[in-house]
Amino acid sequence: MNTQEATPLQVRVGQGAQQTVRVSPASLGRTPDNEVVVNHPLVSRRHLSIEWSADDGWQVIDAGSTNGMFVSGVRQTVVTVAGTTRINLGDGQTGPVLELTPLGPAAPTIVPASGGVHAQRPPTPRPATPGPATPKPVTPKPVTPGPVTPPPAPSSHPVRAQPVRPMWRGLRR
Repeated sequence: MNTQEATPLQVRVGQGAQQTVRVSPASLGRTPDNEVVVNHPLVSRRHLSIEWSADDGWQVIDAGSTNGMFVSGVRQTVVTVAGTTRINLGDGQTGPVLELTPLGPAAPTIVPASGGVHAQRPPTPRPATPGPATPKPVTPKPVTPGPVTPPPAPSSHPVRAQPVRPMWRGLRR
């Protein structure tokens, strides 16, 4: 992908310093050759790519990382950034939190058109959409009970096992 100017994107990992990304693509990973460096054991050398497109705005794309990225605890491969978006790196609960905030619309892009040139503004930011839709919870259907056999009634007198005696023995006449 060719580097292109984009709406500035404010990036912050955990309580670290804020960085502003102005070019696309920008890589995030553990090694110093990334535009955004995150020195954390759950983060891969090249963990993800932050990319701008005039149609979709900013998107965060997993770069084949070992531990992935998560939105609301669900692993994602592509996340569209709109407003402030939070992504956990490496683990949905304990991984470092990547916070992304678009800083404003980009300057108009000149797009050649048939018969002339016109200015085009980028689309209005949309809410973060984490990859595939999360399935809705399934409501369990009530179980219709079949015939129920009640348990035996408890005896009011304890039963003791006694030896059985033949009736012809021990009978006295």
